[in-house]
Amino acid sequence: MKKGQWLLVGLYAAATALGNIGGFCAAVDADGTNAYVGAGQILLHVDVSDAAAPRLVSTRALPGLIEDILVDGATLYAACGEAGVHKVELPGMELSATYDSPGHAYGLARGGSSLYLADGVSGLQELDAATLASTGGFLTNGPAMDVVVEDSAVYLLDHFNGVIALDASLAVTGGYDLVAFGNRMASDGSTLYVVDGLGNLTQVDRATMSATTNAPAIPTFGIAAGMAIEGDRLYVAEGFGGLSIYDTTTEILLGTFTGVARSRSTAIANGLAYVAAGNQGVRIFDLSDFSLVASVPASNALDVAVAGTTLLVADPLVGLELFDLSSPAVPVHLGTYTPSSPGAVRCVGATDSFAYVAEGYTVRKLDISTPATPVVVDSFVSANHVFDLDVCGTNLILGTGAVHSVAVDGTQGLLDWNLVDLSDPLTPVSVTNLTPLVRALRLTLSSNVVYASADDGGTAVLALPPIANDSDGDGLEDSFEQMIIDFDPGDGFVDFDSVDPDDDFDGDGLSNLHEQLAGTSPVDPDSIFAICGLDGEATGYAVSWYSSAGHTYSVHKSTNLVEGFQVLKSGIPATEPINTYLDPHSNECAMYMIIID
Repeated sequence: MKKGQWLLVGLYAAATALGNIGGFCAAVDADGTNAYVGAGQILLHVDVSDAAAPRLVSTRALPGLIEDILVDGATLYAACGEAGVHKVELPGMELSATYDSPGHAYGLARGGSSLYLADGVSGLQELDAATLASTGGFLTNGPAMDVVVEDSAVYLLDHFNGVIALDASLAVTGGYDLVAFGNRMASDGSTLYVVDGLGNLTQVDRATMSATTNAPAIPTFGIAAGMAIEGDRLYVAEGFGGLSIYDTTTEILLGTFTGVARSRSTAIANGLAYVAAGNQGVRIFDLSDFSLVASVPASNALDVAVAGTTLLVADPLVGLELFDLSSPAVPVHLGTYTPSSPGAVRCVGATDSFAYVAEGYTVRKLDISTPATPVVVDSFVSANHVFDLDVCGTNLILGTGAVHSVAVDGTQGLLDWNLVDLSDPLTPVSVTNLTPLVRALRLTLSSNVVYASADDGGTAVLALPPIANDSDGDGLEDSFEQMIIDFDPGDGFVDFDSVDPDDDFDGDGLSNLHEQLAGTSPVDPDSIFAICGLDGEATGYAVSWYSSAGHTYSVHKSTNLVEGFQVLKSGIPATEPINTYLDPHSNECAMYMIIID
């Protein structure tokens, strides 16, 4: 196939990610005074120059939950489970390449020009570190969980069969199999540190492949899900325990970074996020920098609401707990509502004086004007199980049947990912469907920002995309449809209902909906989103396409469709009318795909 002969053009539209609160800390790596932590699907850059007071510097959302991180100079590699491997350029944390691995991307190591990936049931994958192209592999009996490279030796951690030693050709040279359920592995040069799912830390002499010690792990706040050694410091990603920093010689805890949490539900009030974090209770974060303000204990916090200076926590093991928020940094317990049926209270909504809790099919209205003694004043029995609820003025909106999440802010509401107009709460009008970005359990809507609670992924913070008028609810803005209606008064397109988003009015190959997404004109066949140049250059291969103001683009490339496409560069701003990207790796047959971010 002649290079550049095939071109795939894609369209993609979604809400804009603004950040993330919390998430399961499963990965960590360090370089000097900088530590990089995977919290859910968010990459955290933490300044650890003062080990006693780690400081969050910046964040970057990645496409999947981060399992491992490898920092190599100005490049960071992230293993993101089912989402594969992602290459990030530092210090700006810009995504530059991806590899869609066949298994579950767990662990990473560098050796020479190769990047080694522990890829779960697909074993060990060897990749070109620059391009992330596959160059070899080694199959394991159990899931490959982590990999370490020292000199010319490769050490692979098999979840069921311990440590396997390989040479540079990936031939087996030895091993240590007395590790069950191994999760993570690190090396200080002479010793391999292996942590298992039971909290045991095994130290294996690399020269003899025998244990030097086998003792309970250093006491941790969570699960030792990831490790990194930098100088005399051991960095441990401890799940919902956050990041801990230890002295490798004395095993003394030097400091912690605990701004992480599971997220079952989120409430927003007065610049703070209140995150219901299951058995972690409620975590309170400052929205200005996502720092942890306070923690509120609970046995299993599933939902949370704020009414004035009162925090309400739905805990099915207890009922409804009420706390005083006069000082958010020091919440004080006020009272408890205990339902007649244990395990019943799973969601809560509130106004200044009343709280509403769902107990299966029944909704209770509680007077909380005296928070120490909440009193049931009314009830309602729904025809279906109530999964969620929220207050809209003087009305109560229930999520029942197929709707599992309800969020209201003024006259806007979210029923799952469907944005609705609640100007008349008795007749909600669908405005648009948003693209789900995370496996959200519940959504919160506040000032055109969506807070999506994604359990171990933490709370994703998303900007609500601007919504224009769409009178007929077909996904096309009224102003866009009006261009087609006005183009030829005698062509039969006389109102919004007569314009179909799947039609191609100007016959240029893009549907009306795709024209709107691309920012092109639906009535001009020369206004298109397409490649306009494929040119060889001395320094690479130039790919050019027609672009529209206000859009950003990603360039993807594939040299083998079986292995899929890799991201060459994302977040490219439009330089209308034409954008050009220079691919420096141009000595191969390839296909390119341009995507609207």
